[in-house]
Amino acid sequence: MTTQPWPIDYLKPRSATYHLAPRTTAGTVSTSGFTQRVSVPIHAWLITYEDILVYSEEQIRVWDAYEAYLDGGATPILVPLVGYALGANALAVGSFPVGATVMTVYRPDAPVISGNHFTVGERLYRSFGTTDLGGHNYSFSFRPPLRDAIPSGLAISFDMLHVRCRLASDDEMTLKQTPGRYGTATVRFVEDPNTD
Repeated sequence: MTTQPWPIDYLKPRSATYHLAPRTTAGTVSTSGFTQRVSVPIHAWLITYEDILVYSEEQIRVWDAYEAYLDGGATPILVPLVGYALGANALAVGSFPVGATVMTVYRPDAPVISGNHFTVGERLYRSFGTTDLGGHNYSFSFRPPLRDAIPSGLAISFDMLHVRCRLASDDEMTLKQTPGRYGTATVRFVEDPNTD
């Protein structure tokens, strides 16, 4: 089943945040005053679309249709990253298992730079610690760990970025409207951990 994308052409936020959390957990403070922090393998994208203007009849119909479709978070949706498209895509050099956090890609049209976002299927990742291996090959670390295995030669998208999410709570699609049918909304999403 194909996951439906958020209707960004109709319901575009004025601002958006993309947060990868949680990353660490901490124990209690010891008697010497130190706290041990441990990185945990559980990462999830938290995305907030703020100040979505809903003012035309068509936008209201689209909003209402998506509110019904998302069913309070029961149905997943592809949430695009607004303003992050970099244009050039890449190919995986080698195979990478579920849980991998380092990858090598061939990207002839642009370098991979730390902080780049990329999409594999319906999953979103963020790169860091990039090394130019020469010949348009780049090795880099990324988070979160791979959700699905990547075979050699698979296309890695640095364009048209998105992530499979669900509504963060049942009431995320509540639209506050003025009597003239003008409304604004903020919607929060959380990455969908399911792979179905």
